[in-house]
Amino acid sequence: MINLGYGVRSFHAVDYARRGTSTPGWWEVAGKTCIAAWAAKGAASQAASYTDLSGNGNTLTTSSAPSWNSTDGWDFTTHSQWLDTGIAPQDDNYSILVRWSNLGGEGNYYLFGRYADGNLTYFAVKPSDWGWSTYFYAGATGYHATAAVTGGVTGFAAKEAYHNGSNVGTMAAGSNTDFTLSVYIGNLHYGGATLGIIGEIQAVAIYSDTLASGDITTLTSAMNAL
Repeated sequence: MINLGYGVRSFHAVDYARRGTSTPGWWEVAGKTCIAAWAAKGAASQAASYTDLSGNGNTLTTSSAPSWNSTDGWDFTTHSQWLDTGIAPQDDNYSILVRWSNLGGEGNYYLFGRYADGNLTYFAVKPSDWGWSTYFYAGATGYHATAAVTGGVTGFAAKEAYHNGSNVGTMAAGSNTDFTLSVYIGNLHYGGATLGIIGEIQAVAIYSDTLASGDITTLTSAMNAL
């Protein structure tokens, strides 16, 4: 067991015993450290959807909640709704995947993220900004832009951007210097959090290390099967 430096404890290897089952959870990747996972789709209630399935205790919090149903998951209907993961990535090796759907319009809106003003520390995806989908991990130059998307399984592993299991590009060089802010789901943790998507999110998983492309493919399939 390790301490990840901000109150999160986790295992390097898949640990089924602590959940009382021999069946791996959809978020579990052998040899990788999942620090948090949430499934809104299929949850018993909205409160239950905020529970961290990884067992690390990262319960989602918010003062501006999206609505929820067990079929579509969290339904973000305004640009100021958000869910706080409480997780502040501490280096550039983290991985994240988000299953989502039904984007409600283009613009400068974020599927997830954090942004520290002044030093441009990013960890975010903007899925459809007038024809472009942009993945940010660091600084003013640490991003990659590709074709806009309106749903799927989207995220990155360190500098590698992924959508629906495929590598869609490598983010350019950049540097992060401020790791204070946590990542928001459905919005960008910045200022008043008014840059959120209109759309639905079904599941999220975050890792403190870099997933391989094969891991991304397997995890994408697992998230789609929820």
